[in-house]
Amino acid sequence: MRARHPNQLTRTVALVMVYLLAVTAGAAFVTRLAFQHATRSLLRVHFAAVPHHAASALGIWMHNGTIVVGFAVFLGCAHFTQRDPHAGRAERRILRACDGALLLWATGTAVFAGVLAGAYGSRQLHAFLPQGPVEVAAWALLIALYIEVRRQQLAVVRAARLLAVVLAMLAVAAVLELWVGG
Repeated sequence: MRARHPNQLTRTVALVMVYLLAVTAGAAFVTRLAFQHATRSLLRVHFAAVPHHAASALGIWMHNGTIVVGFAVFLGCAHFTQRDPHAGRAERRILRACDGALLLWATGTAVFAGVLAGAYGSRQLHAFLPQGPVEVAAWALLIALYIEVRRQQLAVVRAARLLAVVLAMLAVAAVLELWVGG
């Protein structure tokens, strides 16, 4: 499997980023406009700093790593099921379930980030920095990997290498969250 175009993965990452940012911005706008006070009383977010310890960064990275492992399982399902010429209805349903689960996770995460930004404004945006853009880029790359594997446009070896890049990006984000942010 080869990419249709050398920049196809980059384009897919960009489209995923646009989608995630649009959903986040929309949720922030609606929350700020109509539900700011109700959201604050419901969520009651406390902006406490995470302890600046290596164990805390490792814990954040491990949590995010479990999500990456879930994606890796979905990537494997997509790759092997699509390659099987005898794949039946059950396999196609499994793929659609993976597609739906990933769409719900990505959209739900973006909506929640938008709701937080809409409810708490600049204070929440400050809490998202500097690690937020690194995390969003990592998640966008991960989602784009899945899309390209589903399109059968990405070799397994390249996907595995890019999964390692995602894990590295998430490690950087964990360190930024503790020692640069806040």
